[in-house]
Amino acid sequence: MTWEYRVIRHLEAMPGGKIVDWLTIHRVYYNGDRITSWEPMASTYGGETLDELAENIELMRLALDKPVLRAEDMPK
Repeated sequence: MTWEYRVIRHLEAMPGGKIVDWLTIHRVYYNGDRITSWEPMASTYGGETLDELAENIELMRLALDKPVLRAEDMPK
């Protein structure tokens, strides 16, 4: 199993019924090319060292270069 950060589009109903698009970065897990699971809570920046933090930020930045996934298409 592997994982990578991906941007996921969420549709959220606001008070009054307006639907808003919301983009967040999440960890997505794969078995081969197939998405098997994901972390529904958006990822945050973090690391035990500055180098680790910088690496984490770069991995998240790479998610911006990939197609946006839709929350409603993610495995339950």
